[in-house]
Amino acid sequence: MVMDFIFPGFIILGFIWFFLKPRIKVLRFDTNDENYKFITLTLSSIMLLLSASLIQMYLEDKTGQLTALKNINQIKDYKETRYYTIEDLYLDRDSTQSEHQFEVKGRGRHDFVMHIYIALPLYANYEESINLDTNTWYGLHYSETIPNKLPREDKNKLYQKFMDETDEEFNKSNLKNFTYLTRLNNSDEKDVFVNLIESNTETVNQKLIILTPHQNSFSERVIITPLFFTTPYLISLIVLLLALYFADVNRYEYEQLKTRKKTTQFGPPELLMLLIPRKDFIATPTLVIANISVFIIMAISDGTIMNFNSAYLLHWGGNYIHNFNEGQWWRLITSSFIHAGAIHLLYNVALLYLIAAVLEFTLKPIRLIVFYIILAIAASGISLWWNDQLIIVGSSGAIFGLFGLYLSLSLTNRVSIEESKALAPILLFIIGFNIIVGLLGIDIDNAAHIGGLLSGFILGFMISPFIKNHNQDILK
Repeated sequence: MVMDFIFPGFIILGFIWFFLKPRIKVLRFDTNDENYKFITLTLSSIMLLLSASLIQMYLEDKTGQLTALKNINQIKDYKETRYYTIEDLYLDRDSTQSEHQFEVKGRGRHDFVMHIYIALPLYANYEESINLDTNTWYGLHYSETIPNKLPREDKNKLYQKFMDETDEEFNKSNLKNFTYLTRLNNSDEKDVFVNLIESNTETVNQKLIILTPHQNSFSERVIITPLFFTTPYLISLIVLLLALYFADVNRYEYEQLKTRKKTTQFGPPELLMLLIPRKDFIATPTLVIANISVFIIMAISDGTIMNFNSAYLLHWGGNYIHNFNEGQWWRLITSSFIHAGAIHLLYNVALLYLIAAVLEFTLKPIRLIVFYIILAIAASGISLWWNDQLIIVGSSGAIFGLFGLYLSLSLTNRVSIEESKALAPILLFIIGFNIIVGLLGIDIDNAAHIGGLLSGFILGFMISPFIKNHNQDILK
């Protein structure tokens, strides 16, 4: 994660912020000037970030050195590399260790994944296996995915079949029949093997080496081709060239760029400014920062940002029917501040800021936070009642509750008519899009969305008599 995404991401983001953005500010379009600048910068940035990550993954595989060893003991004498070939080795089948794990994948928990990890100690010969300990192990990983919605009895039958097939394949296979071995770097897979070995042997506090076999040719290991990682880069260049072709030059910005003088336009990042609480605008930044902060802590603790597994989400406060039935009612609230991954967080934070910033003007900060929590509880409860097999996380239920709240306040003329005409169609499109996507079977919690929406709609009618009518002020 660090080498493939975070490290190249920081480099490219620095290039975009200090080099690309000031130059895009120089461009001047005939209409919708800021929109065109935003679209140009965003598309270019996404393509450059994607290209940088793909290049890093390509280089990591392509430059991986293949070290030829005569026997396994030589692995300690050579500089650590990622790939190895070994002429002579002995795999001690009598000391085989195995572990079975299960995983429910996807936010919608549609896939039930069965894992079997097998580890065997590696020696140079049979005699060493009798007299010596080793910290070099041979790792095998088998997995199979079945639908999570299957009844428990069917899962048990498929699991038994998977175990029998794996056992048969393992016993029949010639484990020395590989073209090369990969040394596992720090990863979830390596952690499983290390925990398996340390819990079943006396191997403690050793730097374990886990080698996994491959049957394909070493030259075929690189999946990413130069064309694959240069395509996003070329798309980014095309976007910039089109912007240059259709745009004029803003002379003032051009002179500022030349002299490198600081102006108000080159102040703190606009995104960070949006997150700074200030008078009469406290609730929205507070809610957004709360969601982002929880995610950052979870990401640092888990070492990943893309997808957290089910057990980890439950550990941090995700909502699940069995936990709720045991009296853990507080999960109705905590689950609304937990997100399954970076994409999930970014999408929800954008929608939260959109609706909360508008409602805060009408409701005032304290009311908005209280209503957000009430709607989060309502959406989580309805989702829990409807989805008794899902782990519920995310702020989208509360956000849809705010959508419903705003729509009902629009119908009762408690928000500006002009604002309502502009925003209501956008909200209806977002609502309809998410519900349709959820009906198509993609990982969208329609129960939380619809439940939150209806709860917010009802709440809006209940509180509307106590909300000031801003349209009357405008008329006055």
